[in-house]
Amino acid sequence: ELPEGARVVIYGRHSPGESQTIHSQADAMRRWVEERGWFLTREFYDEGVEGSRSDRDAFQDLLLYLHQQPRPADGVVTWNTSRFGRDQLDSQFYKADLRRRGYVVLGKEDGIEQSPLAPVLESMLEWKAQQDLAVIGADTKRGLAYLARNGYWPGGALPTGYCGEKELIGYRKNGDPRFGIRIRQDPDLAGRTAHAWEMRLAGASYRDIHDATRLFRSSKCYSTMFRNVLYAGVLEYGGQRYPAGWDAGERFCEPYVTIEEFERLRDQAHAWATRHGTGPERQPRNRVSKYLLSGLAVCGQCLAQGEVVGLAGWTDPRRPTFSCYRCGRKQRVRGSACTLRSMPCWLLEQSIIARIQEELFTPDYIRSEVAQANAILGRQDGNGERAVRQAAAAEAKARTGLQHLAQFVAAHGANPIIEEQYRVADREWRLAAAALAAAHTQRRETRPLRVTEDEAVTYAAHLADHVREGDVAERRRFLAAFVRRIVVYDHDGVIELTDDPALSALRSSATRVARDVARAKNVPLDGTPDGIRTRDLHLERVMS
Repeated sequence: ELPEGARVVIYGRHSPGESQTIHSQADAMRRWVEERGWFLTREFYDEGVEGSRSDRDAFQDLLLYLHQQPRPADGVVTWNTSRFGRDQLDSQFYKADLRRRGYVVLGKEDGIEQSPLAPVLESMLEWKAQQDLAVIGADTKRGLAYLARNGYWPGGALPTGYCGEKELIGYRKNGDPRFGIRIRQDPDLAGRTAHAWEMRLAGASYRDIHDATRLFRSSKCYSTMFRNVLYAGVLEYGGQRYPAGWDAGERFCEPYVTIEEFERLRDQAHAWATRHGTGPERQPRNRVSKYLLSGLAVCGQCLAQGEVVGLAGWTDPRRPTFSCYRCGRKQRVRGSACTLRSMPCWLLEQSIIARIQEELFTPDYIRSEVAQANAILGRQDGNGERAVRQAAAAEAKARTGLQHLAQFVAAHGANPIIEEQYRVADREWRLAAAALAAAHTQRRETRPLRVTEDEAVTYAAHLADHVREGDVAERRRFLAAFVRRIVVYDHDGVIELTDDPALSALRSSATRVARDVARAKNVPLDGTPDGIRTRDLHLERVMS
């Protein structure tokens, strides 16, 4: 317990839809502090924010305030400790972190006396809070699925080109009417929306469609529109399509295209993605993304279901300093069954970089990589010499033929036929000379590398600096030389390393290293920065 005169801070949180306001919660805690004789230093309140979110503004401000040295307070007072979060692991982590720093965490309505059983009772309350969250989520999903099955919009912003009409579907417990929303084509946008689909079916680019219709602020927004099956009159929600008879011709709303036309566009997009492959440099959006792991990190929950879905970076518009990664399918598909939680960008990026630096960017690794690269270059050396000899013979033959034609012209004069032969021979000689120069260049690049102990230490330091600092796009390309993909789960993950030697990275000024294709590694993460729950990532060598 806190003694009289102790300094405390108050944290309060009010979930969306609760009947009481944050003011009654704050007033009760202030009176409790006054009754105990404590000294109130600061107050932090999140109003209308779910406990399942860790990016609550006031909560993050609270952690930042309490991480100061010397300690600005002696304890934290909440209405009940579930205000810290509905997730059991998150709640335990945050409270344990504060207690490790010397703070006392108290919940006014927890009713837990300080005793040896207090941690057990508190764990039971945390488990109950998480179960309550699961029940709330299940009830919400059941209600939204009911709306979808009965032809009503399950909530959220309507796609461009559609508008909603309210329809009375019942009454709430307090007697207030309950409305459902039937959607129909927006008369103000229907013409332009239909024209956009006509252009896309004809093969027009997003830029041409944007110039002709101006449905969005940017041409980058149209990809989401052309992936939405609602424009074919079918609602995709929670991993299912509505209405149930959609494949028999039933429709959720008036379509802009047929289902066959929509699936043809989808198949074309899938074929393009398959043809160009995956990775940070394959997709145009990944190349210009401001998020380091774009094109590298994938959702482990979706991968377990047989779908490869990348993690999408997202920045909170209400708080531009906060960015996180979240499942791309969960972000795009309403009611997605994916349960992967969002995680702060800086945490995931720092955790991955720390593990790679610890395991790969070391002097021993540099020496082993150089030895492996020299072995590969040694096998390529014979091929290089053979290519130089062949290119030299071809260049000499072309040069001799050109000289013979030049001597003939000098002795007998030129005519149209001889002039054409001379131009052909001159072109062949120039091509052969260029091929010989390229062969010599490739031969020089296959010379073995020599790395001293000091150079290995320097190169390892350069590797770490290069992946941590500089332009995001360059850092992402450099990281992709070592990382095939990063599979992320809620509480752990796997870093899959590339199979092939990174000879391009080997020759760069920052590295001179190649991939080691020897053994597989599984290495747990060390602790992450204070205030965030540790996530256990592993390194795994993936062999083809």
